[in-house]
Amino acid sequence: MNVIFKHISTPDWIFFWCLVAIIIIAIAKNTNKKVFGSFTRLAFTNKYLQLYSNHIKSRGVHFWMCLFFVTVIPLYFYYVQFSRGVYEYLVLKQYGIFLFYIVVFILLKRGVEFFIAASFLKNQGIRSFSYAKQSYLNYLSFLFFLPFILIVYGSFNNLSIIYSLIALFLVLWLLSYILAFSVFRKQFSYGSFYFILYLCALELAPTCLTYLMILNGIE
Repeated sequence: MNVIFKHISTPDWIFFWCLVAIIIIAIAKNTNKKVFGSFTRLAFTNKYLQLYSNHIKSRGVHFWMCLFFVTVIPLYFYYVQFSRGVYEYLVLKQYGIFLFYIVVFILLKRGVEFFIAASFLKNQGIRSFSYAKQSYLNYLSFLFFLPFILIVYGSFNNLSIIYSLIALFLVLWLLSYILAFSVFRKQFSYGSFYFILYLCALELAPTCLTYLMILNGIE
């Protein structure tokens, strides 16, 4: 009965937020259909990364898919917390606070990443790696958009399915790092020590802290 209540009480702002996400996808596709087509096949081939990681043609698609990532990932987390009972209601103002913290975290993390890259890893490899890593994150947000819609508006809103999707997302997220590194591993051969420090300090630690913060809820 609780599941049905959550289903019929889903606020309209989530619908409009998802509509904005769909519009962003449409804009990304029309920016460059060939590049976007390669992006949608990222799960099967890394052609997108090899051809477009440093190509001006991919910048438009990459920008819009990064915007899509920032638009939907906080919504995914927020709804998971609502399903777990951390938040009693789906409130736009509360979500706005949640979104603000996530966006600030992403911007600060990216800024520090580029600073460290410019200071210690002075080659194109780190930029290519960052591009590949973000591309995989964008792809995961794109891949999980339909399951999210089905959970919110369908009859699949239960914790077992949600936890299964979270586990799958985490597995694919870790796999994306391995795939991104495998594409550009030769470019880090001279600075492997700094690259390991980079991963620990700017990838693993912030991600764990963010996960704990989200797990306890953001007020």
